[in-house]
Amino acid sequence: MEEVGRLLCCLDGKKMRGDEEDRVRWVESKDGVFSVKSLYRALQPVSSASFPSKIIWMPYAQPKISFFVWEALWGRV
Repeated sequence: MEEVGRLLCCLDGKKMRGDEEDRVRWVESKDGVFSVKSLYRALQPVSSASFPSKIIWMPYAQPKISFFVWEALWGRV
């Protein structure tokens, strides 16, 4: 029953079009076409580029302030 609930949550808000034939679409690429490159990117862990480390470790900030902010962002404060 849990699987049915998860399926219904995934389908929530999706529109079904009865006038079109079903098709397979690869959601990991912009054009919907599967490629090994898009699979490789999908399997890669999220990069730390979104983590604001350059802002935290600014050269003019005091190290103790930078360290505190770093720990706070990781939820350790």
